[in-house]
Amino acid sequence: MKNPFIEKKRQHAKQYAQNWQRQLNLQGNYFQHIYLKTERKQFDCWNDVSFKLGSQIVAVWWEHPRLHYQNLCENLVDTQLESPKHPINMFSEEVYMKFYTPVGKSRKKVKHSGCLSIPGDNPYQAEWEQYFKQREILLNQALNQSDFVVYPSIKVEQLNRCRGVNLCLPIEVVDEQSANEMAKIAKSLLLRETTLAELFPDYAYTKENWQQENPR
Repeated sequence: MKNPFIEKKRQHAKQYAQNWQRQLNLQGNYFQHIYLKTERKQFDCWNDVSFKLGSQIVAVWWEHPRLHYQNLCENLVDTQLESPKHPINMFSEEVYMKFYTPVGKSRKKVKHSGCLSIPGDNPYQAEWEQYFKQREILLNQALNQSDFVVYPSIKVEQLNRCRGVNLCLPIEVVDEQSANEMAKIAKSLLLRETTLAELFPDYAYTKENWQQENPR
């Protein structure tokens, strides 16, 4: 029996896809990022891509297991360490100001108005500095000693505008070519042409992987 709530979302997504206009590359993918050859990275942690598949748009959000592992460790530390109760007040006051634009040679008119934040002393700066130092120490310990294990995963959900796909894969998406490969893998998984077990047999990201990528 079909879920009426999901079916309603699916119909909305199909209607949205009919009016979806984006500048797609030759592989039919849309990227929100510009990849510069001079800024090529060796590895990265997250990326995203969109494409049409069937009657819907598919939005893929990829993350590397190293990012998921880091997030798990950060969440662990945040549950162990209590942050100061005082807010981080980086500004002492706000001043209402008018901003002008010239009109002709000698006249000017108000372009817009708003508040300008004035930097000031934070009375709790020392307390927050101590907190961040302690958090960094605990996080480094967790990253190098935790028992967290991250496996490749895929999560698909029906959204109002598209099918959303969260991918956690041990690939390096650092340029348009590798981003196209990531999109190709996503399509193959959605079409059930392959599985994560076939693509990444026996893969697991652990503290040993983190230590290799971040030598002390």
